[in-house]
Amino acid sequence: MNKIIEIKNLTFYYNNDKILDNINLEVDEGEFLGIIGPNGAGKSTLLKLIVGILKPQQGKIILFGKEIDNITYEKKFVGYVPQKPDIEKYLPLKVKDIVAFGRRIVRDWKALNKEDHEIINKIMEKLEIKEYADKIFSELSGGQQQRVLIARALVQNPKILLLDEPTVGVDIKTQYNFYRILEELKNQKISIILVTHDIGAITNKVDKLACLNRKLYIHGCPEEIKIHGALREIYGEEFIYLTHKED
Repeated sequence: MNKIIEIKNLTFYYNNDKILDNINLEVDEGEFLGIIGPNGAGKSTLLKLIVGILKPQQGKIILFGKEIDNITYEKKFVGYVPQKPDIEKYLPLKVKDIVAFGRRIVRDWKALNKEDHEIINKIMEKLEIKEYADKIFSELSGGQQQRVLIARALVQNPKILLLDEPTVGVDIKTQYNFYRILEELKNQKISIILVTHDIGAITNKVDKLACLNRKLYIHGCPEEIKIHGALREIYGEEFIYLTHKED
C-alpha cells in the first residue's frame, strides 16, 4: 500500500508545554484511522500540524511523499473539518458560500464553473443541507453547522480527509448518514483520519485506532487495542470498552 501520510518523531510545544511527544504514525492510501484519547491529549493539535496550520519544533510530516513545507499543489486535496470554526461565527456568510469555499480552493480562487456548482449541489443534497443554502451559517444549529463544514471539505474531492469531532451535536440519523458517506469515501481510496470520543461507534468502521495522550500509546486494529489495555492506561481504571455491533 502507498503511504499517503507519514509522521516521524514529531514533537510539538505550546509555549513551554509539551503537547505532543515523539509521535510516529503512518496512514496508507484508502485507510480509515480513528484517533481517540482524553481531552487535552493533543488530538486536535495533531490534525492542525498535518494540515500545516501549526509547525512542529521537531520531527517531520510527509504528505503524498513530500515534506509538508514542500507541498503546494497537493494541499488543495487535503480536506479539513475543524472542531469549532471561528471566522464563520462572526461573518454573515450564507451556507452556499461556505460550501463553495471548498471548490474555490481547488480552483485556486478562480470563478466557479458549471461542474463546480454540480459538485456543490450534489454534496449539499447528500448531506441534506440544500434547504439551508441561503441561510446565514451562524443562525444554524450546531449539528447543521457541522454538516455544512463537512460539505465544504467534501466538495474539494479530497485525497486526505481530516475530521475533528465531526459528530458532536449531530443527531443519530445524521451520524448514520455521515458514517455511510465515510464508507463510500474509503471505497474511493480516500484516506480518512477521524478524531472522536465516540469509541464504541467507530470500532467497527475504522481500519486502525491510534490511542493518543500526548504520546502515542498504541496504533493498530481495534481488536488489538481492546485486549492491549492501553485504553485504561490513557483513560484510567474506570474505563469500559464498548463496541457497536452491526445489524
